[in-house]
Amino acid sequence: MEQKNGSSFPSPYISFDQCITQPPLETFVEEFRQEMVPLLGAYEKRKSSWVTRAANKVLRHLFHREPVLTFPVDNIANLLSHEDRLRLTTDTRGDGELRITGPEVVFHSFEDAAGSAVHITRRSPRITHTGLLSPDSLNPFLRPRDQSHASYMKNLERAIKPDTYVAMSYAWGPPKPTAQIMVNGKNVPVRANLEAGLREFRKLDYFRLGGKLWVDSLCINQADESEKEKQVQIMASIYSHAANVIVWLGLEEPGSDLAIQFLEDISADYRAEYLEVLDKSDPLTATTWRTMAQIRMDTRYINFRKNSLKELGDSKIFAYFEDIAASLYDFFNRPYWRRLWIIQELCMGRAGMPIVCGSRITQWRYIRDGALRCTAILDILREVTGENIRCQRLIAEGKEHSLLHVAQIAQLEIAGHRSELPKLPPNIVPILAPNLHEHGPLLGSPIRRAITLTAQTMCSVQHDRIYGMLNIRGLPDLDIKVDYSKDIVTVFTEFSEACIKHGSMDFFSLLDGGFMSLTDIHGNQQQREKPSWVPDYGAKPERRIGIIDGNWHAGGYVHISWGRPEIVDRTLVCTGKVVDMIDGVGAMSRADIQSGTMILTEADPLPRIVQPTGAGAMATRDDGGEDVIYDVLVGGCDINGAEAPKSFKCLYSAFPVDEPPKHSTFYRNWHFLKSSANFLVNGRPLSTYFTHLADAPAAGNPACQQQECTPSAQSGNAERHTGPIETSAARQAMEARTKMRRLVMTTSGLLGLAPAQTQSGDAVIAIIGHGKPVIARKVTTIEGQDVWYLIGETYIHGMMRAEKMPMSTKEWHARETMATLGQVGPIPFV
Repeated sequence: MEQKNGSSFPSPYISFDQCITQPPLETFVEEFRQEMVPLLGAYEKRKSSWVTRAANKVLRHLFHREPVLTFPVDNIANLLSHEDRLRLTTDTRGDGELRITGPEVVFHSFEDAAGSAVHITRRSPRITHTGLLSPDSLNPFLRPRDQSHASYMKNLERAIKPDTYVAMSYAWGPPKPTAQIMVNGKNVPVRANLEAGLREFRKLDYFRLGGKLWVDSLCINQADESEKEKQVQIMASIYSHAANVIVWLGLEEPGSDLAIQFLEDISADYRAEYLEVLDKSDPLTATTWRTMAQIRMDTRYINFRKNSLKELGDSKIFAYFEDIAASLYDFFNRPYWRRLWIIQELCMGRAGMPIVCGSRITQWRYIRDGALRCTAILDILREVTGENIRCQRLIAEGKEHSLLHVAQIAQLEIAGHRSELPKLPPNIVPILAPNLHEHGPLLGSPIRRAITLTAQTMCSVQHDRIYGMLNIRGLPDLDIKVDYSKDIVTVFTEFSEACIKHGSMDFFSLLDGGFMSLTDIHGNQQQREKPSWVPDYGAKPERRIGIIDGNWHAGGYVHISWGRPEIVDRTLVCTGKVVDMIDGVGAMSRADIQSGTMILTEADPLPRIVQPTGAGAMATRDDGGEDVIYDVLVGGCDINGAEAPKSFKCLYSAFPVDEPPKHSTFYRNWHFLKSSANFLVNGRPLSTYFTHLADAPAAGNPACQQQECTPSAQSGNAERHTGPIETSAARQAMEARTKMRRLVMTTSGLLGLAPAQTQSGDAVIAIIGHGKPVIARKVTTIEGQDVWYLIGETYIHGMMRAEKMPMSTKEWHARETMATLGQVGPIPFV
């Protein structure tokens, strides 16, 4: 039986619920449980009656019906508080789609092909509908809790069968020291981390009753490459058929208890299973419940950030928050979370997976939902962590905060297990809020999430960056055969081809315009040449380019299948058009140059500024300055991929005058701006928009001789350095986007953020159906057809909402869509 995020389980299922050290007090889930107490009590009482059992048999035999719980769908909306309703009527996030209903009126809005909002108000007929749900299909987690240990042990003994096993998920750890354990009566040397985990597991009731454990390092012959290759192909089956997965994080460390307790407590308001309460009912009931539940959880998510910012003004609370931030950093900095194979293991597992950290036992659902809720305050956590002296040293060594990495795994797991509900006509749904994030607060497709995750993990074999993705739930079957004898460029190319065949070019996000690294992360030599459209999925951390996130539509509001991309002799042929050219480029940041990942010579112009000579050089556009620069620096969105708010204008006064230390959260951004201080934007040097660059040398800038170059009052800048907490969200979004990138100006005067390899004269190309424009360099022309070298994705303000590629699937956009189709053609990338 297939699991849907814990709502169904294989038989037998081994529950570790009674082993949790200190389960949190649920909020929404407990509210539902209390409502179910009398209903399920009456149901169980009726089931015990022979009269009821006989009647149920008749129902099943004659009418194919089961006893059910009933849910009046119209009443589900009553669970929304006044705050929920008020927020939805004023919320302006997203793509300009709807916000909410009263019982009669639905406010809906659509977009035209260029992204402009078109608002429609209409009446919705009153709906009367009753949802039905079989009590036996209710997720066990949502049932009233049975606290009896005797009952738990009885069920556990019944569940343990000869072929029952639990799979272990852990980090191997360093090869030495080793310890000796007994396996089938023989002494076997194992790594210290595994031995420590096995000793802790022995205390659990399941193992005390003789339950079996599957461990990869013991159950797979690590000396037999053929066996390992075969086992990799069935790894997903091993974990999905296990009666549960048990996670060993390692021994207890200072702060680990505090981190776990914090995650458990805050997760109670953001429980993924609460959205799925009525998934086993009919589509209308399930959709209405999900929408209501998501609205309630989204309100708590937003309030979590507001309340955190408010409370940080209290010195005692701030001191406690400093401890929390450092503890969370250490907890997620454990090697386990960056291990590649745990992505598949956690995604194949269940919400009730026990997570063991020393003597403390928690569950994946608490870590999963706690990490997702923490994304609301991720910038604050990072900022406070950066002030911790011990953490500063680790951050300077490149050990970035892994909380977002774990949150990405969490949302990928939810997407893989959650049932997909059919789309219903808007006029029949009592609660309509279609732009709510279905699987969590982070934007992006599951395949994009998997690609990003695997590129950021540690693995001993580069091939595993691809093979470790093949069986993640929620991803398409890419039909790739595991073969470790293939060279790594072939493996990367095959994966990229498979993505294109399945309608995704999300891997473009990793392109940086370079060749393969000379060596992999372990220092091993590797082949360098590859197709320009194939990323180096195993690029070293210091080389990884900042990813342009967000829900953009530069290639129109259509699917990429409209352009029919195909691979011909290792050449990717897409459909699109050149929409602009690069006129000027900013300098490469000193912080990126110091990383040593790009080999620069006297003949290489990358670090230098090339000033724009066209429309971008002069002040010809009203929105070419303050309203554009901050937006470009963050790639149009916050750290989670949501649209950047106007408050991000705080970047203009966010930085100190003096150079920050290398461990500072200001360091990379400060040098990015300093490196391009003289770059002309709308006729003025970049330095004139930022208070800390007001005194930057302006020699050689004609614009400075013609106008007073002072920080703009129009931008609302105060002549001071704004506090770090207030600007942390904007600065961290900027740091995430600008790494290994440089500012660019197009010939039409549009400002953008492009890969560091971009040069003046490169083309900006919009590809049908692809969300971001790309930068490409013409290699040659064959029989009148230009052939391109693909450099990577770019964010260009004024191009991200189909302005240059007005296409849509909507009937009322047919004319402009047809006109655009007449202007596009094949774009070959070699």
